Amino acid sequence: MNDHNAACSESARLCDQLLRKLGEKVPELRRADSHRWCGFFQDGRKRFAYVTHRRKSGRIEVWCLGSVDRLLRASALPIRKRAPTTGGFGNQFLARFFLDDPHHLDAAARLLADVSYPES
Repeated sequence: MNDHNAACSESARLCDQLLRKLGEKVPELRRADSHRWCGFFQDGRKRFAYVTHRRKSGRIEVWCLGSVDRLLRASALPIRKRAPTTGGFGNQFLARFFLDDPHHLDAAARLLADVSYPES
């Protein structure tokens, strides 16, 4: 079972709402569910954001493509830099943010559309 389906309703709802908001900015946006993640992408391009869900809290964590400096400059959301690591995912997804307030959905969608999507 995918974590999206096992998440608390508020966490899954935030992921769905982010997908809808982002879909207004990225044509033909799709979501692929894996065991642990929901990956956002457009056909023919690589995934530019991954969402993890919470089972007991109305929160999601969003890992995104793009340089940390660009992500920090583009948004007032609290961007967290990834600790140094090796491997494909760790080298490409250098930052993340948490989303637990639906009022921040517009800022999150704008950040992903403006910074992360072009990197895909």
